[in-house]
Amino acid sequence: KMRVKTPAMKLDVQLESACNRGGELHFTGLAGLLPCEVTLAPAELRRVLAMVLRPSILGLLLRK
Repeated sequence: KMRVKTPAMKLDVQLESACNRGGELHFTGLAGLLPCEVTLAPAELRRVLAMVLRPSILGLLLRK
């Protein structure tokens, strides 16, 4: 689960599926008890990948 913290609330976010919908990355899942959707345009997806494709972040994949 992913935790999202804002000044107003904390949510446990669970991503359940991902697909290419209309040329955008589309996730569906749960935010707390509520269904949610997250959509990333190609530019946003490139930005996210640039942030996570670093050795220090990729090393997290090898942890148990």
